Amino acid sequence: MEIQRQLTDVQSQLDSETAQRKTLANETEKVLVEILFHVDESVLGVDFFTPIGNALRESGSVLADSAASLIVVIVAIIPWLLLVVPACWLLIRFIRIDAGNETIHYDRD
Repeated sequence: MEIQRQLTDVQSQLDSETAQRKTLANETEKVLVEILFHVDESVLGVDFFTPIGNALRESGSVLADSAASLIVVIVAIIPWLLLVVPACWLLIRFIRIDAGNETIHYDRD
């Protein structure tokens, strides 16, 4: 009879542990789901000042893009200026020197 009671106790402990394991396994199998809602402006409606607000928000980006383009142009032009400006200066100087050597003779009758 004692063995039967011990066997019943062990069996109830095993059943309890099995139920607890199933509960823990169920909890760890849960997955986090994140849902984000985005409402389009067309649903909200566009008021009179919405385009102006959008333009003001985007103006900083436009200014930064323009400044970046200007920097690229300046960096691209500088090496060419180092070649073209001295060449033009030499050409103008050569033309002036050459023009100074030419003398115009007028025949007086």
